[in-house]
Amino acid sequence: MAGRATETRGNKLAANYIASKFQALNIQSYTPDYRHPFLFGSANKRQGVNLIGYIPGQNTDNRKTIVVTAHYDHLGTQGKHIFYGADDNASGVSAMLALARYWRQYPPLNNILFLATDAEEDGLYGSKHFVKNPPIALEEIMLNINLDMVARGGAKKRLYFAGTRKNKMIGELLAPHLSTARVCVRAGHETRSSLLIAGRQGPDWNNASDHAPFRKEGIPYIYFGVDVHGDYHQTSDTFENIDPEFFVNSVQTIVNFSVVLDQKLEQLSSIEN
Repeated sequence: MAGRATETRGNKLAANYIASKFQALNIQSYTPDYRHPFLFGSANKRQGVNLIGYIPGQNTDNRKTIVVTAHYDHLGTQGKHIFYGADDNASGVSAMLALARYWRQYPPLNNILFLATDAEEDGLYGSKHFVKNPPIALEEIMLNINLDMVARGGAKKRLYFAGTRKNKMIGELLAPHLSTARVCVRAGHETRSSLLIAGRQGPDWNNASDHAPFRKEGIPYIYFGVDVHGDYHQTSDTFENIDPEFFVNSVQTIVNFSVVLDQKLEQLSSIEN
């Protein structure tokens, strides 16, 4: 979809695709078409579109909600060069849809809200808009599960998760399940990366993706992602360069860990920044 840059035709095609998948899964919506437009940028002249759907939890006596985020935009094109964004972040959106499919088949205990964000690459504008204009009360959001680059584990086949430094209970809940995970899972991505990518310092993981606005609101989060790789923000981030076996096992691990967190959600508390 030509890199899915915000406001482009490819971006709109990606939004249509996600909405069609939500509809096919019979995911409930706050709007007729799952779309939540927002303005951003200089003088609010640019427009992005978040897609939001939800699955009600079995615990009808409470309104506790888990928000699953994955950004669907990417860098688009520069001249004749296309920045495809297969790992960043078609992989995370695919994982989010897998979670939606799972929880439609096996209803969660708590409400699950699925948020496909736009304009993440421009400055996390989709998630920033959501936390300032949520369709539910912000205090009902007990956890953010953020999925960003989950298809390439590198030579060590590692999937990282962040959020345990701010909320140690998340790590304690997942610890018994690490040894049986389908991939090598490590806590990390809590500080700025020391790696140099194309001459630039690596990401500041605390603020590098859509979990950051939730963190700043004191909402516990767990961010699943692989380490940066040579194709990060390059035209070579293509489908052919992902690791299919790792990707499938990564998604299954995320599903399994998410089920644990849904079952133990009442044990999480707000975080301090």
